[in-house]
Amino acid sequence: MGLGSDVVLTSVIRITRNLKGYPFPGWSTAESRDAVVTALLPVVRLMRGYRNGCELDMSELSYEQRCALLERKLLTPCMAARGAGCRVVLSPKKQTVFMLNEEEHLVAHCFSCSYQDALSAASRLLRELEAASKDIPWAFDPEMGYLSSLPSEAGDGIQFSQVLHLPGLQLAGMMEAVSRAMDKLHVTMGPFYADGNEGTGNTYIFSSVPGPLDSRSEIAQYFGEVMSRMELRELQVRCQLQENDLPRLCDSIGRAYGLLRHAHRLSLRELRDALSLLILATQLGHVEWTPLLPSEVVAQLGELVHCFSVEAALGGDAQEEALSLKRAMTMRSWLSNRPHHFSTLYD
Repeated sequence: MGLGSDVVLTSVIRITRNLKGYPFPGWSTAESRDAVVTALLPVVRLMRGYRNGCELDMSELSYEQRCALLERKLLTPCMAARGAGCRVVLSPKKQTVFMLNEEEHLVAHCFSCSYQDALSAASRLLRELEAASKDIPWAFDPEMGYLSSLPSEAGDGIQFSQVLHLPGLQLAGMMEAVSRAMDKLHVTMGPFYADGNEGTGNTYIFSSVPGPLDSRSEIAQYFGEVMSRMELRELQVRCQLQENDLPRLCDSIGRAYGLLRHAHRLSLRELRDALSLLILATQLGHVEWTPLLPSEVVAQLGELVHCFSVEAALGGDAQEEALSLKRAMTMRSWLSNRPHHFSTLYD
C-alpha cells in the first residue's frame, strides 16, 4: 500500500436524464411519478447487470434502512427523503445505483476507488443507457443539451466527484486556501459527512461544475488533473510536516491515539477526527501493525467510521450518551485486540 492510497477514498460519476413532458420530481404529482417509473424502470432493467439488481421502493423503506443507505452513500439526501413513486435499483456489487424521481427523473451514480475505473464504468453505462432508451423522449434542447431541474446544470448531464481524506492539509492550516483555490478552478468543495459537522474526519467531497453539451471529455480530464494535484499536494504537505514540523504532527497524532486508547466517551466528531489521524499515523509509519498490513488496518478503520455513523443517525440525540460510551469501549477493545507498536518518532 502506497503512502497516498488513503487520500482518494472514492470517485463518483453522476449521470442525469429527464423525460420530456413530465414535471421535475420537485413539482411532480403521485400520478406523474408513477408514470416516470413505468417509463424508466424497464429501461434500467434492460441494461446489463440490472436484470437481477436489487430494487427498492422508497415508500417501503424504514427510517433505519434509509439512514443506513444514506451513510453508505447509496442514496443522496434528496432521495432519502422521497416516498411513493420513487425507486432505487442497485447493481449486484453495489458499484452503480439508479435513482428514479430523485431531483431528476433518472439519476445514476458510478462508484470506484479509481477515477479512471469510474470513468470507464460511466462510459459503459452511458452506451448501454443510450441503447436501452432509444425510444425514450428525453428532455433535450439542441443548444442547451439535456435539461435539468436546475437550468444552470443543463448540458452533458454528467458530473464528476471525488472524496478526499486531507488530514495533512488540515493540520497545516491550509484548508481555507484550498477552498479559495477551488473557487478559482471552478470546482465545488464541501464536507463529506452531511451531519452539520463541517470538515469532520478531515474528509471532503469535490465536484466539477456541470458543463455544456459535448464538454464531457474535457471536463473529465480537467477535473482529474485538479484532483491529482490535490492528492499530490496532500502527500507533499505530509512529508513537509514530517520534516519541518514534527513536534506538532507528533502532538496531534499522539493526542488522537491517546483519546482512542483511553477515552470512555467519544462523540462522533471526536471519533472521526481521531480515526483520521490514526490512519495518517499508520501511513507515515508512526503505528506499525502486526500481522495486519496498513491497507487492512485502513479498511477496518473506514468500516468502523461507517458503522458508527449509521448508529448515530439511527440513535439520534436521545441515545447519544449511550453511543458515546459504546464508541469509546469499541475503540479501546479494537486497539487492544490488534497487536501494534505506537511511536511518535520524536524525542
